[in-house]
Amino acid sequence: MLRLIYDIDWEDHVTNDSIREEAKIEAIAIGMRRRRLQWYGHVRRRDREEDIRMVAEMRIQGKRKRGRPKKRWMDTVKDDMLRWGLSDEDVDDRIRWHSLIELGALQDRRPSWTTAD
Repeated sequence: MLRLIYDIDWEDHVTNDSIREEAKIEAIAIGMRRRRLQWYGHVRRRDREEDIRMVAEMRIQGKRKRGRPKKRWMDTVKDDMLRWGLSDEDVDDRIRWHSLIELGALQDRRPSWTTAD
């Protein structure tokens, strides 16, 4: 859609990342990760008696089906936290949590060729 708005053809050899950077739009995956972590922080700061917190921390009894386990929401949140270097202790301070999320999103926006692995 951005290629259509900016009138850029595929033959122009312009990358999608450079178009998003020019339009100041973040990648969908980064936006989803940011919103997921913001929601996790919101739920974690609620009282333990709140329904949403009880549901988020609920453990279902019984055995899971055979084969590869399905990825749960909390598994994804833990992966996101690991990727951006966040910990459960950071959640309690809302301002710190939001600033760390923004920092992680900024670092994730950098092209992969600029980071030294």
